[in-house]
Amino acid sequence: MNEIVNQVFEAEDQARKLLEKTRTEILTLQQNTDKEIEEINIRTRELSTSTIQNIIEVARKQVEETKNKTFSEAEQENEAFFLQKKGQIAGVVDKIVDFICTPEYLRDE
Repeated sequence: MNEIVNQVFEAEDQARKLLEKTRTEILTLQQNTDKEIEEINIRTRELSTSTIQNIIEVARKQVEETKNKTFSEAEQENEAFFLQKKGQIAGVVDKIVDFICTPEYLRDE
């Protein structure tokens, strides 16, 4: 009988040791998994940040190119307008100069 009780205690002790070992292994696995998840999250954030920065840089370049093209076109249109209106502008300027330089009593009103 004593031997059976000893065997039961020994079986309980082995079960306790096995349970403790299993808990330790589970805790270790959980910690390792948490570390891996954190590393994956960090890499994902870094990749996302890098990707977003690349997208922003491409967008900035496109905006800059569009701005430069628009300014260039506006300058060309402005120059073409003044070239087209050069004669009219000169005529108006001549009339203004004549008006200013001609005494009032000599003007054809």
